[in-house]
Amino acid sequence: MTTETVITDEIVSRLLETLKDNMYSKGGYLSDILSIGPGAFLIRSKASVEQAKTYFYGLIKRESFHDVLTALIDNKETGEAIFKFKHIEKSIFIEKGEIVFAKSNQIDDRLGEILYRRGYLSINDLVTSRIKVTKNKRFGKILIEQGILNCHQLWEAIRLQISELIHSIFFLEQAEFYFASDDYYSGTKVVFNMPSRLFFKECANKGKSISRFHMEVPDDSVFILQEKYDPNQCTDFENEFIDIIQRGPSKKEILSNTKLKTPYAIATLLNLLNRKLLHCEEWQTWIEEERRDEPLESKAKQLIKKKVALLSILHKFITEKDEQFLEKIECLFIDNQNVQDFFGDQDYIHTGTLDKDLLLDRFLEKYQDRPDPLAFLEHIFDETKVFMLFFARDYMKQEDYKEISTLLEELEETNG
Repeated sequence: MTTETVITDEIVSRLLETLKDNMYSKGGYLSDILSIGPGAFLIRSKASVEQAKTYFYGLIKRESFHDVLTALIDNKETGEAIFKFKHIEKSIFIEKGEIVFAKSNQIDDRLGEILYRRGYLSINDLVTSRIKVTKNKRFGKILIEQGILNCHQLWEAIRLQISELIHSIFFLEQAEFYFASDDYYSGTKVVFNMPSRLFFKECANKGKSISRFHMEVPDDSVFILQEKYDPNQCTDFENEFIDIIQRGPSKKEILSNTKLKTPYAIATLLNLLNRKLLHCEEWQTWIEEERRDEPLESKAKQLIKKKVALLSILHKFITEKDEQFLEKIECLFIDNQNVQDFFGDQDYIHTGTLDKDLLLDRFLEKYQDRPDPLAFLEHIFDETKVFMLFFARDYMKQEDYKEISTLLEELEETNG
């Protein structure tokens, strides 16, 4: 049996000694050490059959989360990756290099709270369903009994919960990391819409944005509600959060008055800013200063060129593998307003082509004044990519899906 442990360079020596002594005492031996990223190593050891599981850990910073998890994916590992920070504990379950489940001990990661934040549950649905939860009746079953969700929608909701939970791991600045390897995974399995490698990269980028926002915006910064805000166009959660802002508009007051943990509150503020429902002078100033380092148009042009190439390759591959692609994709098309507004009358679904110059003009005309416009631009392209991968995973042959997933990963790593 092979066991693997990810650690950091600060404690390499100590863990090497511990691991060596442990392996020797149980009839095993140290095999090799692989560097998998800045400050992160993978120790591989051969253990005796009696050693079904081995737990080792290292204190790692958020910058290494992606490298650590990607190493487990690349090595087709099966087991539980555990992240601990103070009273917080979150786990990702991996089977043969793919995410299959996740869990958390945090209230904000519960199914009901996530569905409420995303607008799929009203405050009334959340409260009435929550009080009916018992030891023998879980929240999801109650949602079905009350007719709020059907069985298919519940599975989609659980998939969303796991996605949000894993994203939240990348909100942590650092964590004690444990990896418990195993031969197989026997728990609940959820199939994701995109390859685990790409998903972890997306999580890392989102965590970086949240951290940057929190760092650059001082506690006394004030958030001002904009005229564009329409309560009827917002969810119950968003209206409740905006009420908190109006009672105390400074960042310090908002974080103090909300029941959300700080990273979730920061993520909500950033989302409202990106949608131009709020304005923050300090954040806007920082964004403008960053733009002056290199013209926004130049950055946007390069990003659009890269993303259009990726989407064109993805469309061509799928249509070559599945002749009925267009018929199926129209039935599956998700009504994403941001994507619709940006791509406009360009029929990507049917033609697989996008006009880069037209998209650049549209971006500069409609989106350049948003806070962090490049992140928003990348998000629009990634939404389309994820949808296409969702189709591929559910309708294509497994070997074809793996082929296109591998191709996209390689292109992403080489910047298209």
